[in-house]
Amino acid sequence: MNTNSTIIGVVIALLCCMPYAFIYFSRKKKQKQTIATFKTIALEHNIQIDEFETLNTNTIGIDKTNRKVLFVKNNETTIVDLKQANYCYINEEKSKTQSISTIDICFNLSNKEHQKLTVFDNEDGFMLDGEVQFSNAWVNTINQHIKAA
Repeated sequence: MNTNSTIIGVVIALLCCMPYAFIYFSRKKKQKQTIATFKTIALEHNIQIDEFETLNTNTIGIDKTNRKVLFVKNNETTIVDLKQANYCYINEEKSKTQSISTIDICFNLSNKEHQKLTVFDNEDGFMLDGEVQFSNAWVNTINQHIKAA
């Protein structure tokens, strides 16, 4: 009797864990595909990625030698030449309810123009999931490389 109860308990536990394992492995697979695509795009643009990070649909990386930032979001690619940048900052826009509606990493370029990388937009249907910390960390990293020149 105890053996049957144990077997039934183990089977039920495995059935309960299977959806979580499936979600975990599918996210890992998607992240590997995203990184592979990012590295391919970098090679196409002759960018040697020294450091990169992926968060949700955003992947950002920096080429410290050529001083370029590569940003890919939903297969849209943006390249920022840090040689042309004066500084980098975060722009957070808030909605009427005072919740964050967009987060952009912005660049003030030497030709008086601005370039932005939209990290979060609530119209995409997502909730905030670490984008503020992600943006802050990358703005600090990028500004260090702008000042180092």
